[in-house]
Amino acid sequence: MVRNLDRLTSAELISDYAEKFMKLRMAIEATALRTESRDFRFLLAHQATSGGLTFSQIKELLLYNRADLVEQEITDPVRLGSLGRVLLLQADSAEDQRLGRRCLELSNNLTPAKKGSTRLRRLLVEDLIEAGDYEYARELLNRYPDVDREYFGYLRAETYNPFREGLGHKRAEEWLENFNQSFTQNDLLPIKLSKRAGTPFDRLQAETPHDLRTRVPVSEGEIPDVTVVLTTYKPTREGLMTSVGSILAQTWTNLELLIVDDASGEEYQDVINEVVNLDPRIRLITCEQNGGTYRARNIGFSQARGELVTGQDDDDWSHPQRLELQVEALELNKAAPGCRTRAISCTENLSRVRRGYKPEGANASSLMVRRNVMNAAGGFLPIRKAADNELAQRIEAITGQAIIDIKKPLAIIRILKDSLSRSHFRPGWQHPARRQFRSAYNFWHRHAPKADLQLDPNEFPPISIPRALRADPNSFPTRVEVVFAGDWRHFGGPQKSMLEEITALTESGYSVGILHLEAARFMATETQPLCEPIQKLVNAGKVQEVLYDDPVEVELLILRYPPILQFPPASPSALNVKRLIVLANQAPAELDGSDIRYLVSDCHKNANLMFKRWPLWVPQGPQVRDAIRSYLNEASLAEFDMPGIVNPGEWRTDRGSRRSLIPVVGRHSRDNPMKWPNSAETLARVYPGEGIFDVRILGGAKVALQVLDTTIEPPGWTVYSANEMSPLSFLQSLDYYVFYQHEQAIEAFGRAILEALATGLVVILPERFRQVFGEAAVYKAPKDVLKTIRYFHEHPIAYEEQSKRALQAVEQRFSHKSYRELIAPILAEPVESVALEEV
Repeated sequence: MVRNLDRLTSAELISDYAEKFMKLRMAIEATALRTESRDFRFLLAHQATSGGLTFSQIKELLLYNRADLVEQEITDPVRLGSLGRVLLLQADSAEDQRLGRRCLELSNNLTPAKKGSTRLRRLLVEDLIEAGDYEYARELLNRYPDVDREYFGYLRAETYNPFREGLGHKRAEEWLENFNQSFTQNDLLPIKLSKRAGTPFDRLQAETPHDLRTRVPVSEGEIPDVTVVLTTYKPTREGLMTSVGSILAQTWTNLELLIVDDASGEEYQDVINEVVNLDPRIRLITCEQNGGTYRARNIGFSQARGELVTGQDDDDWSHPQRLELQVEALELNKAAPGCRTRAISCTENLSRVRRGYKPEGANASSLMVRRNVMNAAGGFLPIRKAADNELAQRIEAITGQAIIDIKKPLAIIRILKDSLSRSHFRPGWQHPARRQFRSAYNFWHRHAPKADLQLDPNEFPPISIPRALRADPNSFPTRVEVVFAGDWRHFGGPQKSMLEEITALTESGYSVGILHLEAARFMATETQPLCEPIQKLVNAGKVQEVLYDDPVEVELLILRYPPILQFPPASPSALNVKRLIVLANQAPAELDGSDIRYLVSDCHKNANLMFKRWPLWVPQGPQVRDAIRSYLNEASLAEFDMPGIVNPGEWRTDRGSRRSLIPVVGRHSRDNPMKWPNSAETLARVYPGEGIFDVRILGGAKVALQVLDTTIEPPGWTVYSANEMSPLSFLQSLDYYVFYQHEQAIEAFGRAILEALATGLVVILPERFRQVFGEAAVYKAPKDVLKTIRYFHEHPIAYEEQSKRALQAVEQRFSHKSYRELIAPILAEPVESVALEEV
C-alpha cells in the first residue's frame, strides 16, 4: 500500500518497526532497558497482538480486569511477556508495576511451560516475593518447576525467609538449610548465624574446624603467603567488623590484612582502631587525603609483603575457604597470573531476591594475583569506580594468560540501595560511563604494546576516563564548542562524515566532543563499544566524549540521524546546549511511504524534551529537504544544506590514463535492496555483463543477483565484500563510477558518490542527483549509460575536463574549508536570535 509521504502516522511507524524487528525480541527488550526509553512499549504491544491492540488499549483493559479481551488479540504471548518485563524493570509508578505483572501473568498462562521463557516466569515470581505475596509465589513455583529448581530452589526458600516482613521463624532452619545449598553442594562449609546483635548479614559466620586450618598464623618476621587489602572510608562499625572478621576466620591463616583508611576523619578513628586491634596480622595505613577505593588499594598493595595479593570490600563477607581455594588454584596452575571467585548477592536481611537479577554472579573484587604480576601491571587505574575489571583484563593482555575463574560462591556481597557502586546498575541498565570506560580501555589493551600497559605513576595512560568515574570530577571539561551526537557504534557513512567534520574543526582549533546515542534502527542485545576510529581520537584526547548526564556547556550540538530521536530516554540531558541542529541525513521514509524511520514532528518535540531547546533542521541534501519540508515551519528548517565532506588531498588520484582498454566501471555501497535498481532491465543496462565492461563492485552483490534472478555473477563482474579493500584503493582501480538505486529510494546525499568524485572519476548518476552534485557528475537515463561511458573512453580530453569539474566542485562545496565556512557563522550568531519554537 502506497502511503502519503507528507502524512505519515505513528501507527504506520510502529507497524514498520514491529515488522522489521520481529525476530529481535531480546534486542528490543535490551535496547529499551539500556536506553531508558519508554516508547519501546508501543512496539512490543504491536508485536504481541499483530497490531490488534495498542499499548494504551492493553493498559486500560488489563488494569480494569478485562484480560479476556486482551487474550483474544494476543498472537505472540512471549512478546506480551517481554512487554511485562520492560514495564516491571522500568516501573515509574505503581501502575506500571501492576500492568507489568498482569502482562507477565497473561503471557505465562498462554504459553506452554516447555515453550515459555524461564526468565519471564522467574521475574513474575520475583515480583510477587518482593511485593510480599508469598502464597501466590509458591503457587506459581508449583506450576513452574524449571524456575523452582534454579539455584537449589532459592525462590521457594525466600517465601519463608524468617527475616522478611510478615514471615515468622517457623521454617527458619529449613530456610537456612536451603541458603547453605549453594555452599554445601560446592563442597564448602555451611554458614550459620551468630546470636550477636545486628542485621542478619552482620551475624554471618561459618564454623571452621581446627583440622581444616591450612597454615598456622604468620609469626613475627615471617613473610605471609597472602596479603589482603581492605580499603575503607567512613565505615559503619558493624559492616567493618563483619568484613574484617570474615578474613580473620579464613582457613588459610598465613596472611596479613592491610586496612587502608581513605581519610575517613577523626570521628571514625575509634571504630577503625577497634578493628585493627582484633588481630596482630592487621596493619593500618592511613591516607592523608581521600582518593577513592582504587588509589587506596594501590597504596595498600605497594606495602604488601605477601606473594599473592587480593582485596576485600569493607562491608562484604568472605567465605572462610575463599583464600584457601584461591591459593590452591594458583599453586596448581603456575602460569596463571591470578584468579577470582563468584559471590552471592544479598540484602542485609539475607534476601537473595531482586527483580531482574540472579542470586549468584561474578565477584570482580575477589581478584587475587601474584605480587610480581601486580607490580608489572602497575596496579589499578586511580579512578572512583569500575577499575577491577580493567585491571584483570590488562593483566591478561600483559601476560598472555587467562585469569582463572573459580566457579564457587566464596563471598556474600551486601546490597544496599544507597551504595556508591549500586547506583550505576539496574536490571538491564548500567550507567553510560561504564560503557564509555570499557570501550576506552579495551581499545587501549588491543593496540598498546605490552610494555605500555604498565601504569606509570607519573603519567596517566592514553585512555578516556568518564566524568562519573574520575577521582576528581572537576577535572572534566565544562565547556565544548561543538558536539557531534550520533550512534557511534558502527563505522559507516554517517560516522565517516562526522569524523571528517571533526577533523575539519579540530585542525582549526575548535574544541570538539561526541555524544553517543543509540538508534533503535540498530538495536542490539548487548552493549557495544564505539567504533575504533572515533575511540582512537577520544583516547588520544583530541575529542572529548561527553555523556547524556554530564553537566557540560555545549555551544553547538549537531545530532546526525533523526531516528535517534524517535525513541528518546525518559529524562532530559544535563548538557547545557546553546544551539541545536538536527542534521537530516536520511528521509523519514522511502518515496512510497514504506520503511518509516522517524516522524519529524515526534523527533522535533523529543529533541526539545531531551536538550531543552528547539532544534533547527538542516537537510544533508535537496531530496531530504523535500521529504521533511511539509512537517516544519519556515523558522525550523534551515535555508542551507549540510552535505558530506572529504579532505580532497587524501583522495586525489592521477587520472591521466585509463586503467584498461575496456572501461573499468564500479560502485560501492551497502548490499541493501534500496541501494540497487529494483528492475532487472535497469540493473543490466547500468552494470552490463557479458564482458562489455570490467564491472567491479565493493560491498557485496547478493541483492543484485536476486534482482537479476540468478545465483551466478554475470560475466565481467568482480565482486568484493565490504571490508575486502578500502574504498580509496577500490576507487583508484576504476575509470567510471556508476550509481543507480531503487526507484523508491530517497538518497540523502551519497557519501560514496562524493568519495568517487574526490578521486577524479567520471561519475554517472540518475537525474535526481543533479540538485546535489551539479556539474561534478554526469546525469543520464539508464538506457544512455553504456554509450556515455564509451564516449568518455574514446575522448580523453572530455574525460579530463569532467574529472577537473569533479575535483573543483569537491574543493569548493564538499571540503574541510567549506565546512568551516558553514559552521563559523552558526557559532557566531547570538543564542537569543536562534530561539525556535514547536512546529
